[in-house]
Amino acid sequence: MRIQPRRYRHTLALATLFAATLATSAVEAAVLFELVVDPSSPTPFSDATGRHTLVADGLAAGPPGVPAGGGTVVATNVLSPDGRRAALFTAGWLEILSTPATENDFLFAEDQNLTIEFWFRSAGNGAYDDDPGNPDRMHAIGFGDTANNLDVDLGDNDLAPPASQETALWTYFGSDGEIAITDPRIDRSFYLDDAWHRYSLVRTGNLVTVYLDGAIVGTAAYSGPLGSASASARNFIGRASLLTEMAIIGPPGLFPWFGYISGVRVFDEALPPPTSVPSLAPVAAIALVGLMVGIAWTGLRPRAAALGLRD
Repeated sequence: MRIQPRRYRHTLALATLFAATLATSAVEAAVLFELVVDPSSPTPFSDATGRHTLVADGLAAGPPGVPAGGGTVVATNVLSPDGRRAALFTAGWLEILSTPATENDFLFAEDQNLTIEFWFRSAGNGAYDDDPGNPDRMHAIGFGDTANNLDVDLGDNDLAPPASQETALWTYFGSDGEIAITDPRIDRSFYLDDAWHRYSLVRTGNLVTVYLDGAIVGTAAYSGPLGSASASARNFIGRASLLTEMAIIGPPGLFPWFGYISGVRVFDEALPPPTSVPSLAPVAAIALVGLMVGIAWTGLRPRAAALGLRD
């Protein structure tokens, strides 16, 4: 039977529209925070959503190799692989303040889906050492408080048993790090190679998955809340969450970042695993189904006409 394009063009057009709508809705998620770096702007660090104000802080007392008065955060024209400008940290940090101060949309309820992603590039922290047992430890981000925190650090000794285990990447949540996802690599300086790496954390229900450069680092079950209900909760880029490390090692207890961070984004939904090139597979699959439906309907048209049905 010769297929007449005229016979199924309306069905195929509807199927294609349906496929495009479904594919778009499948990846749609609200952006809660997006770091924008612009060295030419009077406000070089900002949030693309307008929900937050970013304040650059420094240490009250300089660590070894860093002048007293604190570290710095500098807006640069250095681009991460996704084309976004990067912030350069030297023991300073960015504090994320809710705008207005009565709001805090970094509070995630139990089993609430979320995605956090960013790019980083670091060669390590040089002479800095605020904990003799962790000379290379640095935090890329720190959200929430000591009870419901979410922290991501590199170059660390894993505090969970066995205590002597080193980890190149440590993501922990819910207080003291007993619930964590660690990189299996023993060399804790593995990612401190002055090259760009892409980090992504995705929580779907109670399943948390960490990806690095598109590959799964590990998973953990955590259904508790993340963040803080307090509008004054301090969330950071370039250091640990407010009190978590203070309680463990005392001041400064910040584990500040040395190197570049770019493209920090927080979403209210679990996004697909990150890849270097956006995948068109879902769109292609849905479009193929639509095409098959259209062709099948073409074959059924004669029978439908015999029954008095029209398209």
